[in-house]
Amino acid sequence: MSNTAADRHQQWLQDIASRLGKNARKVARRLCVTDEDIENIDSTHKDNSEEAAYQMLRKWHQNYRGNNPIDTLYEALVDCELKGIADTYLLRRVHGVIHRKRCNIAKTVGNFVTTEDMNKCKKHLENENSIVLTGLSGSGKTEIAKRYWEDNRQKYECGWFIHSETEENIRNALAKCSRRFQHVDPDVTLLLEDICEEMKRESDRKFFIIFDDVSSATQKIIQKHFDTRLADNITVIITTQTVQHGNENSLKIEGFSQEEMLELLRELETETLSSKVKLWNEMGRLPCALVCAVYDINKQKTTIEQYLKAVNDVDTNPMIEQRTLNALGSDYNTRGFVKAHVQSVKSMMKEIEEEFNEDKVHVARGLCLVFKSMAYMNSNAIPVFFLVNLLSMILDQPTPLPEEKLEQYINQLIDKMQNRWFVTIFKEDSDRYLDSHDLVKLATRMQVDVDSRNEPLEKLFKALLSCFAKDTGFMAYFKTNAALLPHVEEALDRVEQLRHDDPTKMQRPYLTLMEIGLSDVLGNVYAKTEREEQSEKKLERAVDLFFRLIDANDKCLQSGSDFEAIAQDFYQKLQKLVTQNEDVNVLSNFVVGLVLNKTDVEQLRRIAGDIKFPERGSQFLVDVDTYHTLVEHGVALPEKQLKRMYLPELFASVLHEYGRLYLKNAEKYENIKDIKRIKKFKSAIKLSHAICQVITENTKVHVLHTILTKRNALLHGYSEDADDDGKAKLPEHRLIDLYKGKEKYEELLKEAVDKTWFQHGIMKLGKDDPHHSCKCRRKLLYICMKLLNLEVDQLKLEEIESYGIECVDRLKKDMASQEETMMLERGADYLFVCAEFNLARHAFKDAIDDYRDAIQRYKNSAIPTWKKYFKAVKGMINATHCWKETCKPEDPEDVSKAVQLAKEEAEKFKLSSPNNYDDSINKCLKDFGMNLN
Repeated sequence: MSNTAADRHQQWLQDIASRLGKNARKVARRLCVTDEDIENIDSTHKDNSEEAAYQMLRKWHQNYRGNNPIDTLYEALVDCELKGIADTYLLRRVHGVIHRKRCNIAKTVGNFVTTEDMNKCKKHLENENSIVLTGLSGSGKTEIAKRYWEDNRQKYECGWFIHSETEENIRNALAKCSRRFQHVDPDVTLLLEDICEEMKRESDRKFFIIFDDVSSATQKIIQKHFDTRLADNITVIITTQTVQHGNENSLKIEGFSQEEMLELLRELETETLSSKVKLWNEMGRLPCALVCAVYDINKQKTTIEQYLKAVNDVDTNPMIEQRTLNALGSDYNTRGFVKAHVQSVKSMMKEIEEEFNEDKVHVARGLCLVFKSMAYMNSNAIPVFFLVNLLSMILDQPTPLPEEKLEQYINQLIDKMQNRWFVTIFKEDSDRYLDSHDLVKLATRMQVDVDSRNEPLEKLFKALLSCFAKDTGFMAYFKTNAALLPHVEEALDRVEQLRHDDPTKMQRPYLTLMEIGLSDVLGNVYAKTEREEQSEKKLERAVDLFFRLIDANDKCLQSGSDFEAIAQDFYQKLQKLVTQNEDVNVLSNFVVGLVLNKTDVEQLRRIAGDIKFPERGSQFLVDVDTYHTLVEHGVALPEKQLKRMYLPELFASVLHEYGRLYLKNAEKYENIKDIKRIKKFKSAIKLSHAICQVITENTKVHVLHTILTKRNALLHGYSEDADDDGKAKLPEHRLIDLYKGKEKYEELLKEAVDKTWFQHGIMKLGKDDPHHSCKCRRKLLYICMKLLNLEVDQLKLEEIESYGIECVDRLKKDMASQEETMMLERGADYLFVCAEFNLARHAFKDAIDDYRDAIQRYKNSAIPTWKKYFKAVKGMINATHCWKETCKPEDPEDVSKAVQLAKEEAEKFKLSSPNNYDDSINKCLKDFGMNLN
């Protein structure tokens, strides 16, 4: 490396090191720097943490043997929840210094045939920058798009493949793509516009985008909000089954011509031309069907005539055909290529069974179940690491197979699928993903229905649920969970559709309970990522499923209901459900396979010693042996108690999450004056709390949601300005309620001291838990801030201010104790309320410092929470304005610096946030007499 290049590397590593702080060791471990090297560097530079951080990065860079260290470091920072640092220092480097050539587009299938349609596509894109490829599933649209990229990739700086059947598919794909273009917004239309504008601005770079499997609804969104008509540096290919009427930029893909078919079938030397033409027509001229046919004819050493006879004897399932008619097209009901895929699926599973000898029959069965489960997942971007986990769960060996062996088996399955064009494989970062298509899923579901669809669905649900931490902690596992969200959505949608088609066959309580658990997870994830509509939809579904399961309805969520009596009734019904249904085995179906986060594990080890937990990447699992060890140490409940409390607690959790929708979106519901809906949310919280109390009465177990319902909801009313009917409280009543709320939160703070609290049968909250302490003190500070703005008694004001200052100090100490190993997800929220309190007491410098720290954390979040980020910037501007208006003679220099700092943060927010925040930040600056240069 030249001295100039070395200097450049030294500078960008130094820039990043200066921002890592306490996160340096975590990032170094993520980059696979050895613990020995980390300790040696720390020891050598114990008085200079920034230099230690730089030396750790330098050690990694010196030993790096990959092709793109920038990508590797970027992903490491994002995984460590330092996305703001990654974006700031790695996204916008000069191309000659740091080159970020990105691609997630898979290679075309191995025996791709260049077709006339392919040539037409190329010809069109010589003069235009976009084209819509339309045709049946399996006609070769996606392969043509990918081959265009392969032939022209040297022209482009970035190539990105975006699965586009639903808005959620697009959003998830763009969230990954936008790591390169900075913007992540819950509104997919804004996200499309932002990324398109970002690409246009970088006119010296060329971008290639494939929007694959576009529906009629998403095509309208893409074409309206990803407008590339005047962009010379962006090329777009859209693939869709939707017929394009009058679209000059569309090309209908007809499948193979006769000449192309003969090229593919040339190895069938003994077959006549008429036989080949017959096969071509029977297979609808679709490349995927013809490839399946050629493979099976060769494998089975049969003839085209015998093959077609076997295909036509296949008994297709009319229920499934009807259910997928809209997605696959009306002529799928009569054409032979569907039956050809059914036949190919059958022969592949038979092939798997024959390849494993007697002592490995269970492996063959497991691989077939994995394949069947894939039929209920999204067709696109199926993570290979998840299939490995799924196989492990299906095999359920007393001594689990090594991950290398499981991956070897999955690779064998992938090879067989690739031979038949069932899947293509691509890499994104270090992970492998599979793309399938509708014909394969349809054919597989037909086979599943012939046997039993419940088993693959149940295994899939359990494996999906096990990938989310028991507190649904999303940010720590963003990369893993983001990859799985489309598959959770697809599995839930598929079950809902099956239930609608034939309710009698979808009445297994275990499957419904897994469905409830996944809906609860999705609702929580969407709430955390500011997708309120999706969150509400999923949580309403979870609540409704629970009510149906115990033959109840949402009338019990009316204001004034006897929640204690209702909770007792629900508890008894859920006990009956467990005792009368053998498949509802709480331990094996819900607790074994549970994911614990790092904080959980550290807390359990502090009490129970160095317990060994099976690991899956950065996650920790509970297996049978671990569970029994935890029980022995008193940090997990014995199975008898577990059976009596698990389902009621799950119901309480769902009700709690549903009720919290009001707290997370209070402004929205109050604006639309939906008092009835608000009361329903609040009733859900009250019923959740009552169920928790019934659990304790019957089992002597203290469940975590007893605290959560109080801390996050029931006590919240004391600090609200309106009563339960939505009427504004009188000032004197507001004061009374605020003081009551302060007293109640102080009691709640002490409540955890003498008790151990469980979640899903495992200890979640121990004595003097700093996390619980932070949550309570955040609420107390919020109440103190409101009291400072309302109280008029000077003596009481002094007491409140003194109490609040002590609370700020304790909160920050509790934060520091938890952040020795990992940044707190809620750390920015805690600092924001500290800033609000300091602003209320006119400690402007302290307020500005806290706002600034909160802003840095919001920027570094794995997924930017724009609403909170904006509030922090707005708060900082307000604090600066107030300080300027009331400054003392000795303050002007500090005030001037604060004003400049506030403007800088406002400018950074405006540059990085979605466009819909521009008016808000401009108005905020104008209101406080500031403007950006």
